[in-house]
Amino acid sequence: MIDLLTLFVDSSLCPQSLAGGWGAWAIREDWRKGILFGGQFGRGTSPRSSREAELCGIANALAALMKLDCLDDVSRILVQCDCLQALEMIAGRLDRVTVSDHRDGHGIKPGGMLASELELAALAAIEKAGKPLLVRHVYGHRKGENRQWVNRQCDTLAKTHMRQARASRREVAA
Repeated sequence: MIDLLTLFVDSSLCPQSLAGGWGAWAIREDWRKGILFGGQFGRGTSPRSSREAELCGIANALAALMKLDCLDDVSRILVQCDCLQALEMIAGRLDRVTVSDHRDGHGIKPGGMLASELELAALAAIEKAGKPLLVRHVYGHRKGENRQWVNRQCDTLAKTHMRQARASRREVAA
């Protein structure tokens, strides 16, 4: 049994077109290197805020890992992202979630904030992973930290997928 899978997720959202994408990096102790993966948000589930986008990104990343059978033998999942509100929503609304504060991130205070329909659907998808979660906020786009490479890769991938989604929406509209 693998004790921990670490998952770092970042999302990108175009506020004008509501096109979005996500990028993720995952690693477990039995992998020599982590894997980088991502995708576009579906047209019918377009996030309208960064919190929605981050929750959808986390849900999509976990779904992709489940499809690849990467979670079956994992005991816990550490979810890291730079959206404090998304992590507070996960910690405040899902069972089996532990806050794992880090010196390089804000403290997470589980909140009872209102959730949109899309956020509720993303939370349900996150819960389908069926594993205890640790959630940790990390600052994005800070220089000189160990996570800089991972954050840059996920951010670049999320932006690439967002731009592709935006371009395809423009083509359909034309």
